[in-house]
Amino acid sequence: MNILNCVLTWLLLSFTTLVYGSRIAFKRKSSYATAFSGSHQKRILSLTEVNPDGEQGTLYTATIYVEGKPLSVVVDTGSADLWFNTHNASFSNATKLGVQTDIHYISSTVSGEVLTTSMRLGELNIDQQVFMNVSGPNDFRDRADGLLGLGFPQVSFISKALKSDRRFPTFLENIFNSYPSLPTYTTFQLNRSLIGTFDGGFFTIGELLEDFQGIADSPRLPILSSGGAYIEWMSVLDSVTINDRRYTGKDVLNATTGKPDQYQGKMLIEFDTGTTLFYGSKFYVDTIYGGLPGAKLVDEDLGVWSFPCDSKFNVSFTLGGLEYPINPLDMTILAIDLKNGSINCGSAMRYIPPRVGQGRDFFFGHSFLRNVYSLFNYGNITKGRSGKPYVQLLSTTDISQALADFDRLNEIRIKQLQELYEQEVRQATASPTPALQGVLASDSSSLHTEDMATLQRNLSIIIALLGVTIFLLLILVVLYLVRSRSSQNVRYKAINPYSDRSDKAYDI
Repeated sequence: MNILNCVLTWLLLSFTTLVYGSRIAFKRKSSYATAFSGSHQKRILSLTEVNPDGEQGTLYTATIYVEGKPLSVVVDTGSADLWFNTHNASFSNATKLGVQTDIHYISSTVSGEVLTTSMRLGELNIDQQVFMNVSGPNDFRDRADGLLGLGFPQVSFISKALKSDRRFPTFLENIFNSYPSLPTYTTFQLNRSLIGTFDGGFFTIGELLEDFQGIADSPRLPILSSGGAYIEWMSVLDSVTINDRRYTGKDVLNATTGKPDQYQGKMLIEFDTGTTLFYGSKFYVDTIYGGLPGAKLVDEDLGVWSFPCDSKFNVSFTLGGLEYPINPLDMTILAIDLKNGSINCGSAMRYIPPRVGQGRDFFFGHSFLRNVYSLFNYGNITKGRSGKPYVQLLSTTDISQALADFDRLNEIRIKQLQELYEQEVRQATASPTPALQGVLASDSSSLHTEDMATLQRNLSIIIALLGVTIFLLLILVVLYLVRSRSSQNVRYKAINPYSDRSDKAYDI
């Protein structure tokens, strides 16, 4: 397969954006879940799933009310800052703090002015919350109004810009300070969607969903600190099981000196609700996909594999002694070849990028988190609280049922994507625009029949060439987007603003 074919194979990811990113109506629930009864209803919020970049660009958003105005924000455990970009909308009651700063993520940077004002999330109220009013464009392209960082305060760029002034805590610090009896954890239940079916799931603060109370009995996965500070949701992975064969080792942690016995042969992983796909070490990505009949490595740098769309995967990860299987739908991404409209399938797990890796073996985004109900406990994030941070997981995937349903569900999503592609092609090959038709009709009475025929023939050629040119330009633009987005899919993991901590080993 030549380079052009390889790239066209992966146009699916961006072309899906063009096909359904702006056409499908996304389902939105109320700002908090009325289906749950009890005095703690205010802590349970529904999430909306948004796909600005197709399957590899899924965003999960919640609604924050700022000065009474509803704004959708991406929920992200990989960063700690709150920002909005509402196209220069004013916050009439906000107080300017006289600070301009940047927030740096792995794949982008946002800049703006720092302000503080009142906010509400569900029925949780904050009198004064610091945030950034972003100036200029961002990656969301009108699919979200901003981002809510739910990570540890140590990675907050706004806090650093304000010189860690404790009058301006991060959003979660503010919530837990304002509600001292509220348990210091968040939970996520991320739904899985077929093309055109969007139902995001739930996000809670200090409360468990009624159907997932069993997570309280799940093992507590310890979060590793760096230089005594907690900066990421980093823990350890016991093993990976691929087609009933268990694998351990091949890990970064094995290279650590003075490692306790309980971590021998285990791997470092990070959880992040702001990242779409899986990322893993080369060994595991190649082992999962490379053994499939007909599989081809189409991008040696990014670790992108293509394979027949009927390929099934039986992959699970063991953490804290419990096995968490992955629905085979979450191991595959659909793609379209623009040359002929054929559907191709490729890997939802890629090589972990060097700029993200920093000693990690795996990076678990939505592809993993859709298979579990997850709890992120922040420990002593605020004064008066105790304990160390940890993560708990409750499996929500029945692998036997998932494998049995795969062929039917996979066929549905392939058919949906084909229909959307055909619809786009029909629109692209429609009749010439009224302006061009007007040129053909204008002043025709003054032209001889022979001249008119020649003109019409030439204009037809020009129109055809113009169509080809536009199509080629579209391909070039999409190629650029695919390459840039494929290489930068880890969107909203924050770069540590405190560089003196970033080179320290994790405390194990």
